[in-house]
Amino acid sequence: MSLFFSELASELQSNDQEIVKFALIKLGRITPSMMADKESYQFVSRLLRDMVLSRNHQFTDLIIRIRDRLDKIFSLIEFLDLESHTKCIKVLNSEASSEDQILKAIIASSECEKLEDLELYRPFLANDNPMIRCATLEVFHYHGQKEHLIYIVKLIDDKDIKVKKLATRVLNRFGRMELIYCLNNMINSNEEEQKISAIQCLANLKTNLDIVNMLKKCSLPGSHKVRSEAIRALKYHNCNETIELLQDLKNDMSIHICELAHETLNKLEPSLTNGVQIKELVEM
Repeated sequence: MSLFFSELASELQSNDQEIVKFALIKLGRITPSMMADKESYQFVSRLLRDMVLSRNHQFTDLIIRIRDRLDKIFSLIEFLDLESHTKCIKVLNSEASSEDQILKAIIASSECEKLEDLELYRPFLANDNPMIRCATLEVFHYHGQKEHLIYIVKLIDDKDIKVKKLATRVLNRFGRMELIYCLNNMINSNEEEQKISAIQCLANLKTNLDIVNMLKKCSLPGSHKVRSEAIRALKYHNCNETIELLQDLKNDMSIHICELAHETLNKLEPSLTNGVQIKELVEM
């Protein structure tokens, strides 16, 4: 590993946050020609990952952006051999494994060259420990497929802010259109839980007409629980279409829906201009 990256790694581990910040800025300016070997990338990428997974790191957003940029130069998912992965599977399948063992096994699994079956990892997305949820999102970021979006969507409404940010990172890998397609499928499903998960995700996204129209569909007569959740979500999308919809719902046949629409109309918050923005993927 070059002296440059060795010094950079030392700066990233400094207790002086200004030094850490400037080291991250330098990393953000690295070109492919500078990252000439996988050893340097592996070392720095793992260090950045550990920084993200550490609790309450103030530069989480910046680190995530840098990691995504570095991933375009090299891939971290080629460093775990089959024997090591087999050991990880044993840990994850054992009820005797400690949280620390589970966390390390999940993180190591994210570096596997290929994971074909992610069902083993899916339950850990709902683990009580937010660090384990974050680590599992690492696995889905590098190995998840479109069919797994339905499980990631639920974490956009997670109580832990770092889990939300890493879930957004996974969704950004697929792009806005894939997310909208997934949410539409969830809303059109016959499962109430899926509909509600989709609505809770929509409540956290940046306001646009697609989102308001999906919430409008959920507010139509049907499941009382789904309708109520959709109306509450509209509170975060203050625009003319939302106001018109809530005005109409004030005349609904259900007294509860009328009252909820009236209450939401009076409590409309500024539109989520700072809400989660999922990237548009441009096909090359």
